[in-house]
Amino acid sequence: MDNRTLNTGVLASDANSNTALSNRTVDFTNRAADLNPDDIETLTVLKGPEAAALYGIDAANGAIVITTKRGKSGGGVEYSSTFRLETTRATPQLQRVYGPTTIAGDGTLSSFFYFGAPYAPGTTFYDNIDGFLRTGTTATTNLSFSGASTDNRINYRLSTAVDKQSGVVPSSITRGSTSLPRRKRKSVAG
Repeated sequence: MDNRTLNTGVLASDANSNTALSNRTVDFTNRAADLNPDDIETLTVLKGPEAAALYGIDAANGAIVITTKRGKSGGGVEYSSTFRLETTRATPQLQRVYGPTTIAGDGTLSSFFYFGAPYAPGTTFYDNIDGFLRTGTTATTNLSFSGASTDNRINYRLSTAVDKQSGVVPSSITRGSTSLPRRKRKSVAG
């Protein structure tokens, strides 16, 4: 698997843009993010000429070679599960000295910048942060099936993983699942 972008039309360009924010909807995640860490057997870092000799000019500065697990004779089932709790260590300190820049005639904010006049003495402040942040959870479950023929000509490994994550911020995006089929067939010289 290489890390090349298949459709270069989605790459961000600000050449015809007034702001540097025109690419906010484009995801630049590389293909390594699709790998389940439990499916990795070895990870090798090749530097300089060694990488270029094997993978060409694209690897002139180096390459990371990831080998995934294979099915072995006797095969079997592997299952693992992890669970993690996440909490924030500190809440953000809020500025409660200066009020909004301007207030419209009907009492609503006409702008939301906190560099206006100081708040009047006795102004009531509400703590919305403690009720906002929560304890985040991450549950990861992995299941794989593997096997091979007795002569190792054919081997297979099929795995799937499910990550269920809720962050400390409500309505955080939940991560999905990954699966990686691996099969290999050796040719028989006749």
